[in-house]
Amino acid sequence: MGLLIFSMGCTRSNSTPSQDDSLNQQQPLAAPQPAAAVPTTDDAEIADAAKARDLDESVRFFESRVEWPAFDIKHADKAVYAIESGSNDDGAWFEGKGFFRGTSEAFVRDMNDPMIMGPSNVTQALSRQNATDEPTKHHYDLHVEMDYVFTVAFDLTVDISVTADGIHYESHKTSGTSMIKRIDEIIEIQSLSDGWYSIAFQSRYDAVIVKEKETRAHFEELFAHWAGGENGR
Repeated sequence: MGLLIFSMGCTRSNSTPSQDDSLNQQQPLAAPQPAAAVPTTDDAEIADAAKARDLDESVRFFESRVEWPAFDIKHADKAVYAIESGSNDDGAWFEGKGFFRGTSEAFVRDMNDPMIMGPSNVTQALSRQNATDEPTKHHYDLHVEMDYVFTVAFDLTVDISVTADGIHYESHKTSGTSMIKRIDEIIEIQSLSDGWYSIAFQSRYDAVIVKEKETRAHFEELFAHWAGGENGR
């Protein structure tokens, strides 16, 4: 097409025009070029919101069962989230996704608080032990004494990694009662814009007696806390 336009512009007649004719001859106007698209603030905000993705295959426990809730970062005035749970041969599973306003510092503070991250609705005692804290990494054991058929105790090992883009929280049952076979949890928090964050979590839990209802209530309380604005504080 470039060659065709060039040859059309250079076509000549066999007769030589006079000077007056050449002066009166109109030169073809160049076709107007479309203006380059300039990203707007709204476009940028929408692009930021689109960064929210399912948990990466390398860390998630199962295929996602929860859709991201509808969210318009341009007009959002409150948190939105969804939580689902169920059970199968491997025990109970829990998953949630949502968009929350807060600060990275407040989320990290909450993740180091055993009364927020532990199942306080069904426990007699929660404590943070053997902790090591660095600016971008936190590690501790969450000691839990839980009301079960009788009181049982176990420990969850917690690791938190903080980056400029977000926070990764992971906990696993590492010791304690044999009544609870497994507890695993992952939370991914990703910074968007204007103080908004996307949060996704997955958890699986297997025990002699699986308390799905009580465990789901813990996650509902956690998301409700974060939905309270400024990380629930």
